[in-house]
Amino acid sequence: MKIQLRQISESSISLEIPIKSNIDTINLWKKRIVTDILMLAYLNKPATLITIDPDKNSVGNEFQYEKVTSKNKNYLINRLTICKHSDLITLGESYDLELGLLVVTSLSCESIQPSDFMKLFPRTEEDVLLIKEQVFYCAGDGYMIYWLNFQITFNEVLLAIKNIMNFYQIKLTFI
Repeated sequence: MKIQLRQISESSISLEIPIKSNIDTINLWKKRIVTDILMLAYLNKPATLITIDPDKNSVGNEFQYEKVTSKNKNYLINRLTICKHSDLITLGESYDLELGLLVVTSLSCESIQPSDFMKLFPRTEEDVLLIKEQVFYCAGDGYMIYWLNFQITFNEVLLAIKNIMNFYQIKLTFI
């Protein structure tokens, strides 16, 4: 198994598994690796969760939430004052994150204007570069994650990701 890491900027990366990965690789990716990297970003830190087009099964319903409508889109907004281990496991294994319907950000609820929600759900690489806040999300197929504008150095992120990959005996390649 291999995972590809791409450095987008000094403080942003993407990680992905090959689309033709076997089912064991996909399960490890979705159930463990995505969650482990989400923990690197947010464990014991505050975060805001934004779910686009939530339904009754959306993971945001498991936390205190606010519903907002902006530009004909519905959003579920959650503020976690401290992201606990169990919260991040729940988020990391959620279909909302896997399908690209959930964004985790370090922005406070008060600092995000509803009209800006769509900017946190980038559709193109150019849109990704416009995001200035720390954001964690999956591409719509669940095979790629983005961790944008992290608050630690690239070398610290790289070392932590290498340790995760070594633990799971996964080859990390750079693209």
